[in-house]
Amino acid sequence: MAVKRGVDAISALWLGLLVGRLAFLGWRGPVDARVLVLCGTAAAVLLGGGVALDLHGVEWVVGATGVALGPVFPVMIALTAIITGLGAYQATFYFKYRSL
Repeated sequence: MAVKRGVDAISALWLGLLVGRLAFLGWRGPVDARVLVLCGTAAAVLLGGGVALDLHGVEWVVGATGVALGPVFPVMIALTAIITGLGAYQATFYFKYRSL
């Protein structure tokens, strides 16, 4: 893949995330784990389908994946921060008290 197409695909992902987040602001239904699972599944199907079908418009596939992941993105970031923070805490605790 050419560098320009890769840059365009990354830009399409971020634009898709923005569009997905803005569209999700209009959601008036209940937000629970089913919505997150549905968004994640839709993103996996879109990306996997685009790869399996060898679509040449990779920017469109990645952009559509971003739209599907829009509602899930803040949750992914929050969970990553929590998991990373816990790992850092455990590592600090281990190295601080390992010689006792």
